[in-house]
Amino acid sequence: MPASSPVPPFFLPVSAPPASPEVLQALLAGCRRGDRAMQQRLYGLYYSYALGICLRYTRQRNEAEEVVNDGFLKTFRDLGRFDAERYELSSSFRGWLRKIMIRTAIDYFRAHEKHHRQDDLADLLHEPTDAGWHTREEIAQHLGITADTSKSNLSKARAHLRLHLKKTNPHAYAVYAG
Repeated sequence: MPASSPVPPFFLPVSAPPASPEVLQALLAGCRRGDRAMQQRLYGLYYSYALGICLRYTRQRNEAEEVVNDGFLKTFRDLGRFDAERYELSSSFRGWLRKIMIRTAIDYFRAHEKHHRQDDLADLLHEPTDAGWHTREEIAQHLGITADTSKSNLSKARAHLRLHLKKTNPHAYAVYAG
């Protein structure tokens, strides 16, 4: 029976203990030099930690995985800014990595939420009925106003949405304006 090969570092279980300061120092030095093997090992050691952080900021696991990957790219790019001498190495690196993952997740969230909101605005402008699911009369009755006031308010709201869409997403506005 062939000897089993060691488990690659990027398959370490979630409960893997943090790297010793010496190992972490060597990994960080290798990553700063652009050593792919060291980057893979660092990624493997901290992947579960980073994923746990990113899952709190995203809606789906695949989004969290995308954020983790983007966050590690930023980590490797900015590793020269990490001051390993300032604090105890292991905990300070985890804190620094945490900050990068949180900021990357927030950036991802903002970019995707803005895109979703703009798509929703474009869809709203194309609705065949007054508000998509209620008539002007139903809206007026619910708000305690006349149907004509409801019609006027809806027209003003649509004009405001068109203007907002034109400013924030000219491409979607062009599709709408046809």
